[in-house]
Amino acid sequence: LLLSTIATLAFALCGCDSKDSKNDAKEEATTEATTEATTEAQDISEQSVPAERGVVENGVYTNEAFKISFPIAEDWYVCNDAEIAQIIGFTADNLDENSSMTVEQFEAATSGTVYDCVFYFSDMQSNANITLTSLNRLAQYATLPTEDYAELSISQLEAMSTPKYSFKETTHETCGGDDYVCITAETDQGYNQKMLLKKENGYMVIITLTYLPELEGEMQAFLDSFIVVN
Repeated sequence: LLLSTIATLAFALCGCDSKDSKNDAKEEATTEATTEATTEAQDISEQSVPAERGVVENGVYTNEAFKISFPIAEDWYVCNDAEIAQIIGFTADNLDENSSMTVEQFEAATSGTVYDCVFYFSDMQSNANITLTSLNRLAQYATLPTEDYAELSISQLEAMSTPKYSFKETTHETCGGDDYVCITAETDQGYNQKMLLKKENGYMVIITLTYLPELEGEMQAFLDSFIVVN
């Protein structure tokens, strides 16, 4: 399930950075229809501070730079950087002497995506990962409103043959006081996915949940547990 999450996310990000005519036409139509929203998105994309990775202390994950915080349950498993590196195919050369990775190392190794936190829920299959991608890496898509970016991601994921996605209507949810655009989908592989997107400090923040249907209640409890970061 975790490998599927990583592959899915990579596909969506690469697709949104492509310049094929279909996406260019969609971007042009979107820009014409949402001039005011795009202007607002431009303002957001320019609000950039140095990216920082989050930390887990006293059973709570917090990334102050990107305003994300939530408690870690005792029966969850948080991957360390060496394990994340193994999952997504990094080599030992990407790790420092403490077997950890900086924002810069992640961005260099992944063409711009920082895997800030990866963990398993209680069943040790369902999982979550938090990724950060600099808007500067998204080329012409950097100034799109988050809603339009989500729709572009959906169109890319729908083009996949495996897994095959069935998407619900895109929604908004408030977690920890912040508004996220939410993509929810079922797959033909027996698991569901939910992606929460927001722009923060010049980055696209994506929280991806990949879970078995019977854990949907635990997924919602996780999102309801988010803590406001001032």
